[in-house]
Amino acid sequence: MSLKRGIISSYESDSARQIAVTSTLPIALVVTSNIAAGLYYFDSPRAALESEIIKAHTDGNMLKYLKVGNDQFNVSVPTILSVANVGADDAATKTNIIKATNALKSAASSVNKASTTESMIGFKADIVAVSDYAIDDMDVANAVISVCNSLKARTFIDLDASDNGDAVTKRDKFGSERVTVAKTSLGLWNTEESKTDYYDSGVMLAWLRCYVDGTSKIGYSKSISNRVLPISSVKSPSQFYAGALDETDPLTEKQIMSFISYKGIRTWEYATTSADPIWQDARRV
Repeated sequence: MSLKRGIISSYESDSARQIAVTSTLPIALVVTSNIAAGLYYFDSPRAALESEIIKAHTDGNMLKYLKVGNDQFNVSVPTILSVANVGADDAATKTNIIKATNALKSAASSVNKASTTESMIGFKADIVAVSDYAIDDMDVANAVISVCNSLKARTFIDLDASDNGDAVTKRDKFGSERVTVAKTSLGLWNTEESKTDYYDSGVMLAWLRCYVDGTSKIGYSKSISNRVLPISSVKSPSQFYAGALDETDPLTEKQIMSFISYKGIRTWEYATTSADPIWQDARRV
């Protein structure tokens, strides 16, 4: 009998597979929709998608980011949605996004708009992500950092950089132990429109953080680096050579997460943007 065969007593994967995972780290998403602005709480992304209130959505990015959390990461995690309405122009929308972000500071004592009994949400989020609007907007980014400082939460921000120089320039605007920045956006094929849709990698990493949290009793302290992502493309990929210098090294030195192709599309690096070396390891925060 071959030594390569036998009984497998345990098996562990580092990829975000289509296996149902229950996470204990509540997530809060700031999203846009045409439903009434405010704070909504659901036991999971699936519960949100099955809600009649959410089914009334016809415009905005809310369904896009709820579906990717449910369909691609398959996590069951307490989910707070802070809904902002799209305004008459970009400036009005930005104001609504910042207000919806700041509303998360008092979410625990706020009425859950998804509740028929007007119950309070009752808890704060450990992970916060602003869908699309924190990209290249420091006013929105600073608002989410302020929320994270208030809640002692963490966030992830997509730099949407075209190359390493662009990524480093944008990264240097950040200096918080509550923030992990990623080089670029991530793509999935849209089967309804037959094209690639790009997703804010900050939200994708927030869902990944929930997934990793749910994989073990100490998942919250595990790194999300070197994890296979359930995506099909990277907007601005980084060349990677195992055991040799490559495009990811300058990014790692600047505490920027990149995405590599190595037996799947993987995250690479997990750090904060803190100037203090003690708090640069994101697992400590």
